Amino acid sequence: MKTRGPSVAAYEKLLQAATLFSPRNKGFLDDRIAATRELFFFADEFAGSGTFSLSPSPKLETVWMSTVDSAPGKAAANFLETEVFVASGATCRAWIYAGGCCQEVFTFCLQGTGLSGPSAKNPKETVTTQPGGEDWIAVKSSATGLKKKHADHTGPKEPDRWMWIELGPLKFAEPGAKKIRILTEQKGFAVAYLAIGSTRQAAPRETEVKDLIKNRPPPVYVPTGTILREIWRGINGDSIAELTGNPKFKDKPDESGLISAIDSWNLGNNYGLRIRGYVHPPETGEYVFWIASDDHGELWLSTDDTPAKKQKLCSLINHVGQREWGKDPAQKSAPVPLVAGKRYYIEVLQKQGGGGEHGAAGWTLPGGVNERPIPPARLSPVGAAAIHKATRPFFRGLVPDAPTVRSTYVGGRGGAEFERSPSPRKFLRGVKYTLSASGCIGGIRPVFQGHSGDIDGANSGITSKETLVGHPGYVVGGMVVRGTDRLNAFKIIFVKVAGNRLVMSDRYESDWVGTRGGGADIRLADDGTPVVGIFGHAGGEIDGFGLMLQGR
Repeated sequence: MKTRGPSVAAYEKLLQAATLFSPRNKGFLDDRIAATRELFFFADEFAGSGTFSLSPSPKLETVWMSTVDSAPGKAAANFLETEVFVASGATCRAWIYAGGCCQEVFTFCLQGTGLSGPSAKNPKETVTTQPGGEDWIAVKSSATGLKKKHADHTGPKEPDRWMWIELGPLKFAEPGAKKIRILTEQKGFAVAYLAIGSTRQAAPRETEVKDLIKNRPPPVYVPTGTILREIWRGINGDSIAELTGNPKFKDKPDESGLISAIDSWNLGNNYGLRIRGYVHPPETGEYVFWIASDDHGELWLSTDDTPAKKQKLCSLINHVGQREWGKDPAQKSAPVPLVAGKRYYIEVLQKQGGGGEHGAAGWTLPGGVNERPIPPARLSPVGAAAIHKATRPFFRGLVPDAPTVRSTYVGGRGGAEFERSPSPRKFLRGVKYTLSASGCIGGIRPVFQGHSGDIDGANSGITSKETLVGHPGYVVGGMVVRGTDRLNAFKIIFVKVAGNRLVMSDRYESDWVGTRGGGADIRLADDGTPVVGIFGHAGGEIDGFGLMLQGR
């Protein structure tokens, strides 16, 4: 979002420039400019501050909610912010999908870059605001039919009612990139979506929202750089059993907070410690985990991000020095297979009686690099919400002279490297393939969309004989692949193409190709980006594989 405004201004200048580039790529430039006229923001596309917290929601996936009441006049520190591009001469209308329990909780204000409207302090006065400034714009809530004040009804301040609330016509002083802020003093006020545009006349219908949700790429969990540490004090003994068997352990900890690595020390005596959250492996392969503690310690890891599936990997019943990783064989785990792009629940327990005290966990990456302790770039705390990458625009056009980028790579790296992507760019329609005797993919050849029919690309591996291409009017939008030291299996996600654009809501998947076992399901592309080729390594079989995607 930070680059949307400058980018659109650049696109408009390109359209007006007297160059060969502009007419050749007019469709692409028009597409990018049009994408700014009607925007839809999900919660994870806002930045939040103050009392706002991004939280999972059972019905709406993820929402921002204000968790604490603020004193009157202190709403400026509690805001949600995003950025939009306002075209010259355009007046935007906007709506938020907000939650609350009464009219009081639904009270909020606006700020924006050069945004003018009725003052929240004196509605008869018009003010021009700036993000972080002293002036706010009043928003007339449509939350009628609810109690006026929270004191008029029972229950906690929480978003148990949801509705679209119009922000009113947004009048900016001049065109360009603009920040918009939503501010509140009320605990329980929540926001799930924002719809804004220069042509939209009403809030999104339920069917429209469902279609937008359907077209979102799968959730992605990214490291946040922190993990949760909890401390229970006043528990004697040095064994983990004396911690987990103590009645205090079932209650809230005496202290809790986020730390930046799985590494803790200098907390005193007679305490128990739990560090928990998620680790994010940077590559697919086998990892070895380590623990170092004084006194006793245990390291647990789940097979996914579910705490209920955790298993103890290694432990210590004899103390070792701080960050001393090789003293006791018991502090090292067996190799554990992990998949890049996924997160795994991790939990470290440490019990301190008296004397020296510390607790840390580390791991060895598949290539042999040690990260001990596990660093911030691999961590996130319990409750960290997902994000969705590349959610807009939903309909990206194919650009013949666009650069290419590579998707995630899956499999081994034996054999010769190959890359098949024609220039000018063409949609990938499917592949031709052959299975090897082991059941993995022995050979593969891309099939591209041509002006008068499909065009075969160059073959990799053994000669490809079987054909898997999309129905007429469909191209490859993504793939799901499984790989270890070979490309074991794949299936193709076919997407409707209209002109030069992908219609992500019209799609189907092929059956699996390949029978060799091994490897997790890894999704390549499938985010609305045109697929324009393949790459990988091949010898007598296809060792590894990925998709070539249109770059920006």
